[in-house]
Amino acid sequence: MFYRPTSFWTWALVVLTVAETLVVLAIEGIIFAMFRDAQRPISKTTSESKAVPMFLSLLILGLLYQQLLVYDTLAHRNTIQLIGLCIYAACFCVYTGLQVTQLQVAIVALADLDFLLINDIWAKIGPLAIVNATATGAHMLVLSGISFKLYAEFQWTIYRQLNADLDMQKRYFLFQIYMTLLKFDFFFFVGFLLQNAVVVAGFTGTVEWSVVVAVVYTVIVLITSSWYVKRENRLATAILLGLQLVLLGYFIFRFTNMFSGNSYYLPVIKSLTYFAVITILLGAITVGVGITCMLNFNKGLKPHVSSNRLAEEWLGDHEMELSEI
Repeated sequence: MFYRPTSFWTWALVVLTVAETLVVLAIEGIIFAMFRDAQRPISKTTSESKAVPMFLSLLILGLLYQQLLVYDTLAHRNTIQLIGLCIYAACFCVYTGLQVTQLQVAIVALADLDFLLINDIWAKIGPLAIVNATATGAHMLVLSGISFKLYAEFQWTIYRQLNADLDMQKRYFLFQIYMTLLKFDFFFFVGFLLQNAVVVAGFTGTVEWSVVVAVVYTVIVLITSSWYVKRENRLATAILLGLQLVLLGYFIFRFTNMFSGNSYYLPVIKSLTYFAVITILLGAITVGVGITCMLNFNKGLKPHVSSNRLAEEWLGDHEMELSEI
């Protein structure tokens, strides 16, 4: 069954997220259209010209993925993921703030090369970029307030599920942290790789197939990691943690390659560095938490995380009690 919000605060979170998505994407679409119309045809072969499409693509991916995360958070009453959403929103706010300076750098560079039909286009695009950054900042603040209200509501569900067993609660929260990290890893890992692919392709005119392979590898590793940790398969989990370390090494390689003198990274170096640092930190934390989860295998947690039917019963009991209050 599809989840449907059942309280004022769950509806508030849904409405807030949809509103932010519509506002930010509308403004970003206007920025992209204005930037495209201001370019001379020859400028579209430069790395600077790829900055705006890259920002737009990543924002679309990030905002749509945020919709899925919100739905998943509410459907499973996931307190850890609720906190993760607030951090995700803060990261998004910083990214849109960096976009302001990076857009200005790209536009100034194109103007110096006489690649723009409208040299003062920044005077029109700049305020819109600032509005976007302000909108994501406002969303982050309101989201934090709503999440505070929802946290107490969701926390009671967890307490009931685990019958107030403190040791089991600790194991369950570690499991939740790991599963939440995997979900956020997906966006940041794939987003970092796609940005690399767009920048390099924009400069060289060719697709870097190692990045394409890395994206597929990332998706497979993250999905299978989630599947096997739920089933407490120690061997498979250990192998997948090793594969995550390989992926982390590849991210570090891509990060260092950004500073090897390649000029095509310059228009997006700040935002890409920001994304790379988050990606590497997330990767390292995910492996560390994954190892801790693996050490908790065969300690009674498996029935609590692998039975969808049991989870639905707990959820139904919680909703009945709320309606009686």
